[in-house]
Amino acid sequence: MRKRAIAVSLILPLFLIGCASVQGPTSHDKELRTLDARLDNVEAAWAKSIDDPYTEPELKKAYREMQCLCRKLHRRRGGFETAEEQRLCNRVEYPYTIYFNKLNVETNRLKEQLFKMKKDGTVANEYMRRPSKENEMKLKSLFDQVYRYYVGRPYSWHRYYSKYLFQRSRLDHFRREFQERDLDYIRARASGAPEEEVELAGKRAEFAYKRLKEECVDNDLPFAGEVGPFSRSRTLDDYHDRVLKEEEKNKKRRERGLEKEVVIFVHGLGQGRGCWGDFPILLADDDLDNTEADRFFKVYVFSFDTVEDSKSVAGFKNELAGFIDDIIEFENVEKVSIIGHSFGGVLCLKYLVNTLDCPAAGGKWSPESAGKVLQCYFEGTFKQKIKRFIGISPALSGSKVANINTGVFLKKRDLFRKRLPFMRGGIPFAGDIQVVELEIGSSVNLNSFERLDRERILDPPTLSKWATGRALSPEQLEILADDEIKVLIVAGNPWYWTKLGRVENDNYLSPFSVKSYCANINQTFLIDENARQDIGYQGAAVRYAGFNHFKIIDPGNREHPSYRYAASFLKDSLIPQIEDGSERIRQCISILRFFPSGIDAKEHPDAHFMDRPTVYYHPDKKITLPAISIKLIKGAGEMSNYKPGAKNWNGLTGAFFQEGTVIKPGEPAWLTYELSAEGYEPKRVRIPVKAGQVTYAPFITLNNSVGQNI
Repeated sequence: MRKRAIAVSLILPLFLIGCASVQGPTSHDKELRTLDARLDNVEAAWAKSIDDPYTEPELKKAYREMQCLCRKLHRRRGGFETAEEQRLCNRVEYPYTIYFNKLNVETNRLKEQLFKMKKDGTVANEYMRRPSKENEMKLKSLFDQVYRYYVGRPYSWHRYYSKYLFQRSRLDHFRREFQERDLDYIRARASGAPEEEVELAGKRAEFAYKRLKEECVDNDLPFAGEVGPFSRSRTLDDYHDRVLKEEEKNKKRRERGLEKEVVIFVHGLGQGRGCWGDFPILLADDDLDNTEADRFFKVYVFSFDTVEDSKSVAGFKNELAGFIDDIIEFENVEKVSIIGHSFGGVLCLKYLVNTLDCPAAGGKWSPESAGKVLQCYFEGTFKQKIKRFIGISPALSGSKVANINTGVFLKKRDLFRKRLPFMRGGIPFAGDIQVVELEIGSSVNLNSFERLDRERILDPPTLSKWATGRALSPEQLEILADDEIKVLIVAGNPWYWTKLGRVENDNYLSPFSVKSYCANINQTFLIDENARQDIGYQGAAVRYAGFNHFKIIDPGNREHPSYRYAASFLKDSLIPQIEDGSERIRQCISILRFFPSGIDAKEHPDAHFMDRPTVYYHPDKKITLPAISIKLIKGAGEMSNYKPGAKNWNGLTGAFFQEGTVIKPGEPAWLTYELSAEGYEPKRVRIPVKAGQVTYAPFITLNNSVGQNI
């Protein structure tokens, strides 16, 4: 009896604790506001003091107290009770080390020394004026200090060191010095100077040549990217020979009256300029053996460092925009053509849809805003810089490899922890943000296609059909037609397999394989489940080349299908399909997102249903959403021309995507879903699909069963 009494006495408190733990959570808004105000006060006291040993411990104590409470609130069942709790706790979501060291950076004005590159006296400015080894070491030492402060820094040394202004500074210095020393060497040889003097001048010129060559490897400035004598040479003497040959080629081009076409290559994620093989060189020499050529190609390769965990597509887009502007000015042309592969295609698309700077950009689309866009064209405030866009296996709608990588390697943030983990997760060989944005269903793809649809950036003549009440003159229509961008998509094998980095036969299946999907630009974009609106550009030419994702851009000669398609398109004479590609283009994909009624999906894109219960903190309330069930209907008449494949969720963006095959590409095809979620009315949606295309239905809504909006 005594043992039983002891057991009961031990179990009873645990039971009571358990009962207390399952009670509904209570709001701690008032307590959090008190802790937040205290943290404000001790932070202000610390900032005013100079080397006061008592203020920093108080700061640490206040931060830790608030963080401790937030950790408990975050980890309890149901998470934060109110949106206010979540908002207040955002301040202490990272370890104290990060918080305190960020304060140090601001207080000591170290950021100014790093980022005020044009301000006299800063370390960054001194290096930019004279990029010597000594100044580089000073800059590196300062950066290491800030890097240590910013444990969760938004950049690395390599990214910072490769900033566009620094690139331009180094390139200008090293190029000027090379030109001067090379000229001294040429003069010494021509003047019959003593052998020792010629040898010394040659060594100095060779040093300057090699330094400039090394600088150009990872430099995305125009001179570095040009496919010309410098980039193609291996030694200084080889460079001199190629300069003479290039002058002779240009002389013949002028005599033949050939027009200049400027072409820019944009590589993919985790790649560099070498991924193109001989493609740029073959194109640059295309006119040499072609007596019927009416143009020659001036070729540049845009090189950017993709293996950075903090560089977004928008950041790369800004680099590409600066590169294109420099090329246009340097070559004295109005427009250029761009060729993008894989992630490079996504980057090109992002550049295209974000180049139109006018009042309607980013706003809600209407006939009035369409008229404003038209006015930008007519007033000359906007002029298209791109003549043609060629996508070679462009991942315009994402890649399943990215979805797999984020699911396997991208770790969920562990918030409100006291200290940093010993090893932090990341995606091997590629940056976190870029891979997230390359996922199927990502907001980068979705927003790009929406802007294509709203602003008709690729085919501006259709704006006149959208802008009601505007009768355009022939001159105005000619202006719009002149700015139309011609598009070619060269699709490789969209379903290809890799095994531990080794490319296998297309039909080879292995448990170690991962599948990648690259879509073309012929999208069907739906604003709702009723398919009432198509994507903005349906005029892209499509060709199929039966190669895997990487071999498709590595031609051994000009007979390679990718080269033949691209070169003929650049000459305005696109050749027909070389090989039968009907089997490949039957495949398609549909992408859907689901929201509760009453939520503006564009304002709150994270408030979506998933295959599991989710919580979203609206600015003024907490929204708890149940899991959604998605059932593919296979009844009579349904999917008669469609064969479903794999399906998956994009956990970061809430997109559900379904792979499939259109059995008869020339006939209509669709699939029907039955949607259900606890507390919401069941719903059926019918999604049209097309062979070789992607269908977006990103704003499907479910009504609350009691008739109330969220």
